[in-house]
Amino acid sequence: MLGSMNRLTLGLSALLVLGSSVFIACSSSTGSTSGGTAPTGAQSTAAAVAGAADTHCAGKPVVVVDPAACTASETDAGHAHDEDAGDHDGGAEEGGGEHGTTLHGSEGEDDECKYHVRWTSSPVTANGDVTLAVVATYRKDSSPVAAAKPYAEIFLDDTTPGPNTPVTTAETSPGNYTIGPVRFSKAGKWTVRFHFSADCADGETSPHGHVAFFVNVL
Repeated sequence: MLGSMNRLTLGLSALLVLGSSVFIACSSSTGSTSGGTAPTGAQSTAAAVAGAADTHCAGKPVVVVDPAACTASETDAGHAHDEDAGDHDGGAEEGGGEHGTTLHGSEGEDDECKYHVRWTSSPVTANGDVTLAVVATYRKDSSPVAAAKPYAEIFLDDTTPGPNTPVTTAETSPGNYTIGPVRFSKAGKWTVRFHFSADCADGETSPHGHVAFFVNVL
C-alpha cells in the first residue's frame, strides 16, 4: 500500500513538473511574439510650421476627380520638375503661377480642392536623410487616393533647391505613401510640394494635383 502511494506521489510530481515546463515554454513563445520590433518610419509632425489653418477650399464645391480626364503630360502640365528634388517650379507663401499658397501645419487641401493631404516625417535636420509619409484621400468621400505616384519638390527659396538624392516612393497601402530619402541642405523654413499623378496634365477634374507645406529644418 505504501509503495503504491509513493508511486502515485512520484507520478503527480512528474505531471506537475511537465505542466510547468509547458506553461513556461508557451509563456516564452508568446512573449517573443509580442515583443517584436516596434514600427519605425515617418510618424512625426514636429517639423510642421505652425500658422493659420488652411481655409482656401472653404465654401467651394468639392471637385470630383475623373480618371478619364487624365491626358499624358511630359512636363507636369507645362512646368518642368525634377523628381530627385532638383529645380523647383515656383509658388511660395503668397502663391504663384499654377500653385496655391503654401500651407502651415501638417494637413490641408490640395491647390484645386480635390484631395485632403496629411504628412509626417522622420526627424528633420540639415543634411540628414529624411523620410516623408503622405496620406491622400478624395475630398468627395474620404476614400484613398491610390496609385497616385506622388513625388516631393523641395526648396528653401528661388535659388536653393533641395539636394539631389536617390528618392523612391512606395505605396504602403492604398493612399499611404513614403517618399525618401530627401535632404535639406541648411536650417530654415523650407517648402515641400507634393505632386500627385504628375503624368496627367493639370485640369479641373484631372487626377493631377499638388499641395505645398512649410517644413522647419533645424
